[in-house]
Amino acid sequence: RFIEVNPAFMRQTGLGDPSGKLRSELGREFDRFWMETYGRVALTGEPIRVEAPTASNGRWYDVYAFRIGRPSERRIAVLFNDVTAARNSSAERDRLLRALEVERSRLEYVFEKAPAFLAVLRGPDHVFALANDAYYQLVGKRELIGKPLGEALPEVREQGFEKLLDQVLETGTPYVGREVSVRISRTPGAASEERFLDLVYLPLVEGDDERVGVIAHGTDVSEQVRARREVER
Repeated sequence: RFIEVNPAFMRQTGLGDPSGKLRSELGREFDRFWMETYGRVALTGEPIRVEAPTASNGRWYDVYAFRIGRPSERRIAVLFNDVTAARNSSAERDRLLRALEVERSRLEYVFEKAPAFLAVLRGPDHVFALANDAYYQLVGKRELIGKPLGEALPEVREQGFEKLLDQVLETGTPYVGREVSVRISRTPGAASEERFLDLVYLPLVEGDDERVGVIAHGTDVSEQVRARREVER
C-alpha cells in the first residue's frame, strides 16, 4: 500500500497520486521483481540499492529502498531516479564501441595484408607505431615499433627522409615521390643496397585537426626501374 508519494514520483511513473491504494489497485501490470525486492526490505530491514527496469513501462530506475518506522509496521521508503536516458546512452555507446572494435579489426587486417608498404610514425621524433608485412619485407626483419626512425633505420639517417617527415608534420602538406632512391640494409649487419620507391608521406591527424604523426605509404619499384634502365642502356 502506498502511504505517501511526492510530485516527482507522479511525474516519473505517470501513476497520479496513489496514496492509500494497494499496488494491485493501480491497473498496471504487476511487477513481481520490485514487489519481491521491497518485500525483502520490509521483512528483513536490510536496505538495497538496485538499477533495473519496470515491467509496466519498460523504463529503468536507480532505486534505494530502506525500512522506516518500527519493524512491526513493515514500512519502507523508496528513493529513485529515472535513468532510462542514461542507460540508453550507455547502451548506444557500448554498441558503437563494439562496432568500432569490429571496424578496427578489419582495418588492422587490411593494413597488415596490404601489398603496398605502410608504416605509421608518431611525434616529432618519428617513432614507429605500426608497420605492415610489406614494410618489413622492404627494411628487413628488425625491431621497429617504439623506436625513432634514425634509431630503427640508422642507414637512412643522412638520406634526407627525416627532413621530409618534419616538413609533412609541420605543414600538413603530403609529400609524393616517384622512384625515390634509398639505400637500405635488408638484413641486420648487411651492406646497404639501393632500392627505388614510389613513396607518399601523409600527415596523421587526430582530435581537433592536430597533426600527431606521418603515414608512410608506397611500393618498391626497384625491379621496374632497373629493367627500364637496362632497356634504355
